[in-house]
Amino acid sequence: MFFLTSHQLSQLRDVAQQAAECALSYYDGKVEVTFKSDDSPVTKADVAVSRLLEKALPQIVDIPVLSEENQPDTPIWRDWETYWLVDPIDGTRHFINGSGEFCICIALIHRNQAIFGLIGAPTSDQLWLGQIDPKGRSHQLEKYHYGRQIPLPTDSCQRITVVTGTRALSHRFEVLLSQISANGTALPGSVY
Repeated sequence: MFFLTSHQLSQLRDVAQQAAECALSYYDGKVEVTFKSDDSPVTKADVAVSRLLEKALPQIVDIPVLSEENQPDTPIWRDWETYWLVDPIDGTRHFINGSGEFCICIALIHRNQAIFGLIGAPTSDQLWLGQIDPKGRSHQLEKYHYGRQIPLPTDSCQRITVVTGTRALSHRFEVLLSQISANGTALPGSVY
């Protein structure tokens, strides 16, 4: 049903750039922090980027937007066949402490499957996007740095680096790592 056109992908890259600029406009070392009901931090940047995405994404594909910073009180998204899912600033703690390891995440969900994903790293001006048609017959992967597309290898990966979000790996995860021939692991925070 959905495979985004090259025009829509261009619009999404533009929106991601606007979201990055919005986030960076709050990235000045004096970040005001409040806490959500689950005790996780939220900043004015989280809210501003969320609002920007909630307004811009339906102009590209007119479907609902579910944002980490603006969740409905009841899980009505469970009834949505297709929707945008966003985390306006993934890595809010890294944003707060100034490490630069935060990103903007945008996904297009169709029938409970992510068919498009975009990760934008504002501090390094990098962007990755990928999409797959819902039947899995075709896919597309792209990387951009400073607005220019960077060629990606087209052959199969011979060496894998596993990126983790924490140093404390579960026993199950360690067993899984031992069963694949990984080149190594990296712990970058929210963005690699």
